[in-house]
This record gives sequence, structure tokens and C-alpha cells, in this order.
Amino acid sequence: MLPSPLSHLRPEAPNIKGFKRSASCTSNSSHASRLRIAGPIVWCLAAAGTFYLGCAGWEVYQDAKEAKKRRMWPASTTSSVTHDQLEAARAASRTRHRHSGPILEQIQISSGTFSNLAGADKMVAGAIGLNTVIHGICRILPGIQWQFAHVPAGPFNYTLLTSMFGHAGLLHLGANMYGLYNFAPAVAQSRVFERSGAHLTAFYLSAGVFASLASHLTSKWASPRALRSGFLTPGLGASGAIFGVLGAWAMLFPDAHVGILLLPGRLPADEALVGIALFETYGLAVGFKSLNFGHAAHLAGLTVGAGYVYFDGNRRLWKPARRFMFNQMKRLGVV
Repeated sequence: MLPSPLSHLRPEAPNIKGFKRSASCTSNSSHASRLRIAGPIVWCLAAAGTFYLGCAGWEVYQDAKEAKKRRMWPASTTSSVTHDQLEAARAASRTRHRHSGPILEQIQISSGTFSNLAGADKMVAGAIGLNTVIHGICRILPGIQWQFAHVPAGPFNYTLLTSMFGHAGLLHLGANMYGLYNFAPAVAQSRVFERSGAHLTAFYLSAGVFASLASHLTSKWASPRALRSGFLTPGLGASGAIFGVLGAWAMLFPDAHVGILLLPGRLPADEALVGIALFETYGLAVGFKSLNFGHAAHLAGLTVGAGYVYFDGNRRLWKPARRFMFNQMKRLGVV
């Protein structure tokens, strides 16, 4: 996430400018001391739960549909299929779909080619495509860009999510999508995500909203400029979610090597993770005069990603979500 000063707003954004005046009055009347805390926290927890249950339910439905299509169990036993049988069928299907190589090399304009990609490949390609399309629309209609931004002083919680899909410029977009392209495929194929596009989607969105939440909660004391302006500095960008993917990658592949911008050579992933965390912590606590980064969002993303792998989010969150949704969908006769 990249904080963006309101001076960049253009005349084509009357709604945001009107919101700026409204928020200014609210902030000034309370001496810029009020920052919503409970509402955004509850919203993010509910959003993450929705992402996981929704994505798990979608994947369970698709797995059951695929298993029936391939007749992985007798038709007479469909109504008595257990969750363990569905998991076994998914494992067999995953083995058949395994392939190698950079995923974006396989993507062509043909929708048929895209539909043949594995779930995790679709997620990565889809995320890059969606962010690029949104940025293109924002370039044509500049005022729309700021409708995605999250303003800590604002009354809206949904912008904690929409801010992930807006970018302050082409360089900002390119850097984030380059990071997603480089790290997400390896994370998707890992033991934690098992090439599950639904799982990666739930994780990516959840990491993004929690990163936005961290930026929101720290805006009062971590950014003097935000404090002076009454928390009116908008935040934009997918970097919190990207840092979540980066944190997961570093934990999954600690011996891999990665280059860091402006530093010579390459570092082991675990050392790079520590170095980046220290850099973001310093930026959050002390700050850099010449850098306008969302340090809180970056640090939160790293923490979410690393913690997800360390505490085995696949076993503790994703598998239980799949089992829960299977039981509910079976009770309703959906699977």
C-alpha cells in the first residue's frame, strides 16, 4: 500500500473532494483525535472469514462436480460420499493436472487456453489482469482511482479491500504485479497451498485487508503527516497482499536466494525476510524523509504470510473451512 497525498486529486473526482470536506469537518471537530478502531477490526475479521468460507465452498463444489464427472465413485453412493472421499478424489485430480513452467508463458488471448490452467495459475493470472484493467480504466477516468482508496478518517470499511486494486501509477502497479508474478507461482505449488487457486485467493485477499487494517490502525502515531491532515491521506495498492505472498515464500523456501532493490548480490530468503522486516519496522517507527511507503501494511503483510506458513494455515484454517462447507453443502443437497 502506498500513501498518496490528497493534493494529487484531480477535478474529475468531485465525490472524493466532497468527502474530503466532510471528513475535514469531522476531524477538526474532534481535534483529529478519533480514529475508528472496533468497526474496521470487526469488518476485516468478517471479511477474512467470508473469503475463506466462500472460497472453500466454491472449491468443494467444483471438486464434487469434477469427481462425479470422472466417476471417481459409483453413482449409487453419491449421496453417501464422505469428506475424506472427496479429499482423496481431489488429490488424484491434482496429480493429473500437475505441470511445470512459468504460468504466464501458457496464457494466450484465447479464453480456452486460460480455462485449461490450474486453479492457482488462474488466480495469479486473473489478479494481474484485473489490477491491470482497473489501472487502465483509472487512467482513462482519473477520478475513479480515488474511489478505491482507503482514508483512515473516512466512514467506509469496504475500502480496506478496494484499496488493494487501485494503484498510484504505472510504476506502482508494475512493481506489485512483478512481485506477484515472481513469488506467487512457487507459493501456489507448495505444501501449504497445494496448487489450490481458491486457497491462494482467500489468503491473498485476507492478507491484503489485514495489511490495510494495520495501515489504518497505525496512521495516528506512525505518520505525522496523516495526523496533521486529520488522517486524510489515502492508501492505495496491493503491496500488503504481495508482501503476504513474499512472507509465505520466504518461510517455505528459506534457502532460496533473492535480490533486493539497490543492494548488490542476492541473499538467502530467510535473511532477506529479516532484513525487509527490520527496514519496514524502522520506516514505521522512525520514518524516511525521502520515502513514502506504507510500512505498516508491508510489515503486516510479511507477518501474515510468515505466520500463515509457520502455524500451518492449511491445516488450521483451510482444511477446516473445506470440511465445514462440505458438511453444510451436503446437508443442503448441493453436493
